Amino acid sequence: MLGARGEEAVAAWCVEELLTLGRRDLALQVQRVSLVSDRFGFDVSAPTTTNGPRKLEVKTTGSFSAQIFRFYLTRNEFDVGRRNPLTWALVACREREDVVAILGWCRATELERYLPDDANGRWTEALVSLPIAALFPSVPSAVS
Repeated sequence: MLGARGEEAVAAWCVEELLTLGRRDLALQVQRVSLVSDRFGFDVSAPTTTNGPRKLEVKTTGSFSAQIFRFYLTRNEFDVGRRNPLTWALVACREREDVVAILGWCRATELERYLPDDANGRWTEALVSLPIAALFPSVPSAVS
């Protein structure tokens, strides 16, 4: 499944980063919480060296656009991001020819401008068209 492969790539990236920092103890704590439940509002929990775990919501696509990353976001995912503005991040991935590439990441505050408003009723899921230029490179760092 496409989403699972993206989550695996992000979790592996976090493990490798922590091992490179000499923090095997923290690398062992990286978890794909999506395997437990999809109600958390994020898919991967990865420790930092100082500020508790990163809450990473991973979105993966198989389509190619050099400028726009399209994905579905649930209201729960967005609300978790708003409640955790310093630790939650959306991580965008693309799979091509069985290789997952991490395109970058952003916080929930960056996503707000691309989401529908609640003027005609509260949205529960939205198709988001996010400019790839709005993403920071890689994954949020384990070092704050």
